[in-house]
Amino acid sequence: MQQFANSIYGESAERRAASAEESALTLKKAIERAMDGDLPIICASTYGSSALQLVEMAQAMGCKSDLIVVRHHPHLKSDRTGVVQLMPKDREQKLLEAGVKIVTATHLFDGMSRAAMVKYKGTETGIVVSDTLRMFGHGMKVAVECAVMAMEAGYLEYPQKVVSIGGRGMGANTAIVTTPVPSSSFFELKIQEILCFNCV
Repeated sequence: MQQFANSIYGESAERRAASAEESALTLKKAIERAMDGDLPIICASTYGSSALQLVEMAQAMGCKSDLIVVRHHPHLKSDRTGVVQLMPKDREQKLLEAGVKIVTATHLFDGMSRAAMVKYKGTETGIVVSDTLRMFGHGMKVAVECAVMAMEAGYLEYPQKVVSIGGRGMGANTAIVTTPVPSSSFFELKIQEILCFNCV
């Protein structure tokens, strides 16, 4: 397992360079592990850059795994005349042409299941869980969240191990092997391996 620490660079040119390096290493580790176990790969990608990089690297490495991209949900325009999707249409089209499945949905931890809320006496379960996962790094929270979202979108069977990739801000910095479940059974989710993670 490798721990990355690019946050020390702030938002400088050094930070961007470190992020690009981290992202390439994370995607490489994820692809290698997916190929080793014939596992699907789930990748969080807000603007599509990480997703396109994943596709290019997977093709170059001869990876035949199913690729599933979980993107950011849309927002209302400021004038309330429509919605804004952060992933540009041309990138979305390239991903679809490459056979990538795209998930667009409410983020899991924005609305944890009623069953989970009952279990924890009505507390804001999504906040508690996401903050706990962030103790490993924001990318860990995203990787877990996206795996469940892909399951609920109907792209995965249970029980099925997957490689799930997350990050924060720009690029990817966390990759795990997990067996996702629907949100109604969230606490049965298992993380089998942490391939790499960011410390913030």
